[in-house]
Amino acid sequence: MHDEIAKAIARAFETAASELGAIGLAQDMPAPPEDYFVAVAHQGLFCDLCGAERATLEGGDVSVATAIINNYQGLKDSWAQAGQ
Repeated sequence: MHDEIAKAIARAFETAASELGAIGLAQDMPAPPEDYFVAVAHQGLFCDLCGAERATLEGGDVSVATAIINNYQGLKDSWAQAGQ
């Protein structure tokens, strides 16, 4: 599953770069870095998990959002303790 998500992000990046190049904007306005597309996908998945509307970021279950954020904070704390 993760490989498929990574492939979709790579395709989105390549498509943006190609479309900007096709209309002659690649030099003046390069495609966003690939990490931008990762962040957009992450935000969309977060909304899906919480039940929020992706387009507006409205709605959703605050308790689910809080649990996800707490989980990420726990991961960060574990990595920090491991010296990473």
